[in-house]
Amino acid sequence: PGVPPGISSPAEMAQGWETQEDGDTVVVSLEGDLDISNAAELEAELERLEEGEPSLLVLDFREAGFVDSTGLSLILNADARARKAGRRFQIVSGASGVLERLLKTIGLYERFNVVDEPPPRA
Repeated sequence: PGVPPGISSPAEMAQGWETQEDGDTVVVSLEGDLDISNAAELEAELERLEEGEPSLLVLDFREAGFVDSTGLSLILNADARARKAGRRFQIVSGASGVLERLLKTIGLYERFNVVDEPPPRA
């Protein structure tokens, strides 16, 4: 039946993420692991989305699993680009808090805007 509303392409879902654009907010929801096998592709997708100059970019990790060092690098890079562009950047860790615990353990939690739920849709 085609691509669900708000999803940029069917390939995204196969890669372990989906994108929802709502006004000037972009939410990228990850599913599964974020590691060396897919971080470069996701980074390229984030850079493409950033070209649209959203005021808020959200990475939703509620359905994500393991995050390796390349995944952490992706998060740091996205945050750095957002700061440089004057864009807000938010991480949704969800109730399990796996990513939240990881960020606290490595001393990066305070650097990011980490929330339990994504922003409400308009």
